[in-house]
Amino acid sequence: MWARRTLRSLSTVSTCRNVGRGHQYCCCGDNVMIDQRMSKLNAWGADARTKIAQQSKQSTATWKIINSHYSTYHHYAKCKMKK
Repeated sequence: MWARRTLRSLSTVSTCRNVGRGHQYCCCGDNVMIDQRMSKLNAWGADARTKIAQQSKQSTATWKIINSHYSTYHHYAKCKMKK
């Protein structure tokens, strides 16, 4: 039983690593849907970065801690932090 679950889990992990644009497990392969979702995520990220920049300038605090529920891997990746 344990071995069966482990093998199933490993095959799922392998499949998930290969899922991307156009794949049946990525928005059912619907690239228009992906583009719409990514557009929305990018807009939220841009808005969050704009607000952070504005509020950081207004703040007189010595230390500034940013709490965000947006994905750090997406919105705050190095290439996007440079914006």
